[in-house]
Amino acid sequence: MSPRKNFRFIGNLGADPELKTTSNGRSYCRFSICVNTRWKNKNTGETETNSEWFSLVIWGKPSETFQKIAKKGALIAVDGIPTAGSVTDPESGKTYQTPGFSVNTVSYTH
Repeated sequence: MSPRKNFRFIGNLGADPELKTTSNGRSYCRFSICVNTRWKNKNTGETETNSEWFSLVIWGKPSETFQKIAKKGALIAVDGIPTAGSVTDPESGKTYQTPGFSVNTVSYTH
């Protein structure tokens, strides 16, 4: 059995998702979430926070439902698989790999 790559992020939705359609008619939503990590500083005893933003995409019928229900600031949990894309620099012509995340499930938390 080959190893599986999965992810789970729990964070706040950065903006209302926008539903889009590919040229072949497949619907999708691109969206971002902010994931906060908190810890206690051993030297000062104060709580510190690190915020990271992740760009994600959800495809098909789930994207249509997600767009109708999800709102900016909502706390959500997402599960899916990492994907790879590429971007070409128009000036240099160099191609760079970019990480991506394709969402399989979304849960709304309170």
